[in-house]
Amino acid sequence: MNKRTRKLDEKKLREIQMKQGNKGPGARFGGLKEKPKNLKETFVKLLKYISYSKKLLISLVCVVLVTTLITLSTNLIVERIIASLGVYNEDIGKWIIDPDKDLFINSLFLLVSVYLLYCIFQYVSSLLSSYLAVGMTKKLRNDLFGKIVKFPIKYTDTHQHGDIMSRMTNDVDNIANAVSQSITSLVSGVLTIIGCLAIMIYYSPLLTLVSLITLALSFMVTMLMSKFMRPLFTKQQSILGILNSQTEEMVSGCKTVIAYNHQQVAKDEFNEYSDELAKTGIKAQIWGGSMGPIMNFIGNVGYFLVCFFGAWFVINGMGNMITGAPLTVSIVVMFITTSKQFTRPINEVAQLYSSIITALAGAERVFKMMDAPIENFESDVKFDPTTTKGYIEFEHVNFSYVEGKPVLKDF
Repeated sequence: MNKRTRKLDEKKLREIQMKQGNKGPGARFGGLKEKPKNLKETFVKLLKYISYSKKLLISLVCVVLVTTLITLSTNLIVERIIASLGVYNEDIGKWIIDPDKDLFINSLFLLVSVYLLYCIFQYVSSLLSSYLAVGMTKKLRNDLFGKIVKFPIKYTDTHQHGDIMSRMTNDVDNIANAVSQSITSLVSGVLTIIGCLAIMIYYSPLLTLVSLITLALSFMVTMLMSKFMRPLFTKQQSILGILNSQTEEMVSGCKTVIAYNHQQVAKDEFNEYSDELAKTGIKAQIWGGSMGPIMNFIGNVGYFLVCFFGAWFVINGMGNMITGAPLTVSIVVMFITTSKQFTRPINEVAQLYSSIITALAGAERVFKMMDAPIENFESDVKFDPTTTKGYIEFEHVNFSYVEGKPVLKDF
């Protein structure tokens, strides 16, 4: 069978998506221009599960806060170490070597101690984020399974079993992985940006302005690329659910497939979805993988600008406009390391962006299933089989779960 005949039928795929009740991603298969449906609502619901244990979440935030403060303090210690080596004399235009040995040794030991402390707190934060992700996954799966067992027969009849399993397994796993990897980075990133910004403004507002230019460029690139990435990752999750559905149905009904000599048709259908999943996955990973290198390049441009303008300000004797203190070489070096830390959280989030979008797409599918109506098992009719006599008769009975697709005809 050639490639053309195995090309995915987009219309058929949309019909399957409609049957699954996943209209949001299905509607994007034609154009791939829309954002995930109800992204804000999905995030709010997911946030409730992330904060299932407020004590654990607060502990994690506190540990991340301490870790961030430790990281920021290293910049100030580095400034002390360089300042202890000597000063730049503007009058003679030379660097005067006049080391302060006590200050140098004390600052060096302090820097080593701070780095060791940082490693300990970073390990604790990783441990807490893992506990939080595992606990959230357990609660999410329990709630989802509790919902599934209460679904009416109509739901399981009109939704492919493999897609339901995909939401329970793949989508929930993607959510757990994203939470475990990104929650610490997001919290630490916000605190790092605020702390670095405060330090940079205090020492040099002009150099801070140079760094902010880089930050604005990073945001513009992120917003531009996200328009292409979000639909691709949503489509990838949707096709994965359909592929799991098709596989589960063919395996569970293998006797029927063989009896009707349906093997080649089943194989061709599987190849259609498998090929499309591979194409969509490659596109999604290309966009997701390019985000990190592009952000690193922008960060390096900002690094160069800070070095260039910092050196120019020192040579021309330009000081701090707020405090009036002169801009020294040690401050410029400290500013360079701080500006790198300032852009680091943005690069980390950019590298995690693909997993975050995949998790949000999966969460949207999971919450759609959790929002579906359940079977009402309560009834006002009282029935006592010991006192009831008679017989049941069926005449011309018609029944269907979906209008226009009867299951029983004139029974």
